[in-house]
Formats: sequence, C-alpha cells, structure tokens
Amino acid sequence: LVRCSGIRSGSDSDYAPDHPPRDTLTIPAAPSPPAVVPSAATVAAGESSLTVGATVDPRSLPTTFRFQYGTTPGYGSETSTGDAGGGSSPVPVTATVTGLTPGTTYNFRVIATNAAGTTVGPNQVATTTGPVPTAQTTDATMTATRTARLS
Repeated sequence: LVRCSGIRSGSDSDYAPDHPPRDTLTIPAAPSPPAVVPSAATVAAGESSLTVGATVDPRSLPTTFRFQYGTTPGYGSETSTGDAGGGSSPVPVTATVTGLTPGTTYNFRVIATNAAGTTVGPNQVATTTGPVPTAQTTDATMTATRTARLS
C-alpha cells in the first residue's frame, strides 16, 4: 500500500505544521503475476514417465499452472492445467508425464498464470530411466536367382 498524507484542499496558508491533515489517501499496490521457483529437476523418474516439479507463489490470487515438455527446448507438449491455489505463500506443484521413451532426456518448464499475468519458469532437463533404445541388426545374406532359357 502507498499512503499519502498532507493532502489538503484550499490555499497553502490553510496548512499548519502543528495540525496534521485529516485526509489520508490510500492506494493499493497493483497485483503481481505469480512467482516461479524451479524445484529439483525430477521428483521421480520412471522408465516411461517423469514426475516434474516447481514451486509457485500465487501472490494472493487464484493461480493455475502447467508444464511444457519435449525432447528439445521447443517442447511440443504440455500437461493439463493444475490449481496452485490463491494463497500468499509459495506452494510445491508437480505433474506426471507418461508415455515417454526410456533412457531419454526431456526438457520441461513450468508456466503459472493468475489475473495479474503469466510467469514462465526456466528450462530444466530430466531423463527417464531404462536402457537407451538401440537398433537390432542381423547378418546380411546373399540371395541370387538363376534363370535358363530353353529353345
């Protein structure tokens, strides 16, 4: 809040230092977008899933969050929207992403939104567990066809 005092109507001669003004103007501060603090990159990693997390401060306004993720910092996918509440203290938020490739590194970031705006968290990386996918090959074999023409 911003408080202004000493505002009086009338001429300068109406002001007397020993008589404080009776009028006070209170202007509330503008609301702020949510704050985002990255948590540990991965809350839990599975062979084909990641549970990713962050901390979101709603700053006393109802706030939602979602995570973007993909194998590059271009992301390409995102989780459904979650509710971070409307409190005045930071809260941990998580999302579980499934259907991922084992042994693969994924980029992700949190995005939090309230009535005052949207805050985008920094890029983070996490890797699913399991073997790195490999291609299977077999020995090459030679096949030939022979033809003969009878007259």
